[in-house]
Amino acid sequence: MRRERGVGLVQLIITLAILGFVGVMLAKCMPSYLEFFSVKKMFAAMEHCGMAEKIGAQNVFREQPVRQTSTLLAIRHAAAILGDSCPRCGGTESGGSKQGGLYYVI
Repeated sequence: MRRERGVGLVQLIITLAILGFVGVMLAKCMPSYLEFFSVKKMFAAMEHCGMAEKIGAQNVFREQPVRQTSTLLAIRHAAAILGDSCPRCGGTESGGSKQGGLYYVI
């Protein structure tokens, strides 16, 4: 009796499941990857052409080792320019804190 050669049904299902998993992971991770490197290239281009000096280092908010710091730095900078009192939210202390916690209305 000759043994059959080729891909069996179980092997095909396992291979398709692995390829499907890799495809889903790529579809989820690729937009973040592309966005990160496009922003990184934009900052490098700003420094190369001298735009960072024109804007001023205090107005460029790079991400720090702690996540989401660039947004927080930008909000604090805007609060320093516009002032801290807000009639709608009851006012906040300097730095955006209200009763010990972060409180921002955007």
